[in-house]
Amino acid sequence: GYDIACGMVDKIARSPLRQLAKDERLQMLIGLLHGYAHNRLCQLTFLMLYIYGAGIEDLEVCERFFSHSNALASVTRYMSKFRRRQTISSYAYHRDNFETYANLSKFIHSNYRQALRIISRSQETARTLRELGLLDAGKVIGFIDEERSYLESRNSVPEPDVLASSYYRALVKLSDCREKPRRARRTFKLYEMGESCMEGEESLYLSERQMVNELELEAKLLVDVQCLEERLGIRVDQRWCKGSEDWRKAEELVAMSIYQKSLDKLEGLIVARIFELSRMNISGTGYKMRQHIGHAMQKRSTTIRSALEKYNEAAAKLTPPRKLLHWDDVMNYTYLSEFDFLRDTRSDVCDKTWAKPAVREAMSELFKLIRAEEEIHRLNMEIKRLITYMKEEEEYVSLVATSVQETNPSLAYQIRRYRDERRRYNVTHRRRLDSIRKLPGF
Repeated sequence: GYDIACGMVDKIARSPLRQLAKDERLQMLIGLLHGYAHNRLCQLTFLMLYIYGAGIEDLEVCERFFSHSNALASVTRYMSKFRRRQTISSYAYHRDNFETYANLSKFIHSNYRQALRIISRSQETARTLRELGLLDAGKVIGFIDEERSYLESRNSVPEPDVLASSYYRALVKLSDCREKPRRARRTFKLYEMGESCMEGEESLYLSERQMVNELELEAKLLVDVQCLEERLGIRVDQRWCKGSEDWRKAEELVAMSIYQKSLDKLEGLIVARIFELSRMNISGTGYKMRQHIGHAMQKRSTTIRSALEKYNEAAAKLTPPRKLLHWDDVMNYTYLSEFDFLRDTRSDVCDKTWAKPAVREAMSELFKLIRAEEEIHRLNMEIKRLITYMKEEEEYVSLVATSVQETNPSLAYQIRRYRDERRRYNVTHRRRLDSIRKLPGF
């Protein structure tokens, strides 16, 4: 699990490690803590909720370890290199042999209880699916593939659309540019005829220079237009003019492009605000950092309002106009994926079954149910493994202690101490594992 697994996959594919990753069947995933900060396409590909066999694991074990180990920084900052490594090694040993081992059964018990709680909602989930007319669970699961295909197709813009948009923009620039040389010529002629209010040779030079610059720009834009016409197969007598059908279609494409860019900017600002809000509530964030984040959020609020105005302006120019957003709406957006359904470009995504809010919520519950059942299956295996490990370890350690008692009593004493220490934890493990049978829904 990695918080930027989606980007790391591409890097690995271009690195010398790509063959090793392929041979080892490496699969990068995004942990639960970071998953909902990614866009919807990343979630469908890398989020644990949609990965077969993932269970309810959140992939944040390393994050928790790093969080606990941060306390070492203040202790080891002024230590020598040897002492620093020794302290870190001692911390890792203590955490592995005492805290981690002591909490093994607690982890299993907590996950079992959480999975059973999710499974207890199975009847409610089934009833919701029936009310929505979704009787086939396989079809509901297939909605994920449909959504992924839709989002992937939306990310790739057909080349004809790109050329048409570029051609339209070039024509608009050429049309705007042609008016400037006309004004420059009139000004220059007026000066030559003595009817201009400008005086001196310098003014004559500036007027002439301006006219030449505008003519050169017009010639350059004309070449660009002709190149695009050649690629699009448009003859000179077929050049698009304002009001024509081709002009109208290209105008809509450009308007949609502006709309998408406005939405991207607004989306980025809102998500940054979400991150900062969550950061302000994290324990351990200092007072100065909270002040800094607070000032940044005040500035960003102004930027968000400006971006929101540009978005609404772009949305209103579309045909048909897209949904206008209000300040209260965007402030209530919680996840990045909530912006995705504003991005419809070639089809009405709202007509698709998987895009309806009620269906999406039911899909999420169904996938949680599937992951919970996988978790139960895996935990049953881990319970057997833990019980077997405890039994065999106690027997083996006792046997070793007995075998070295005569030759090395001191070592035998330390081995028995280790055994007794483990037994204290094992008693707790057995009690917790036995209590799983008493959980509701077991």
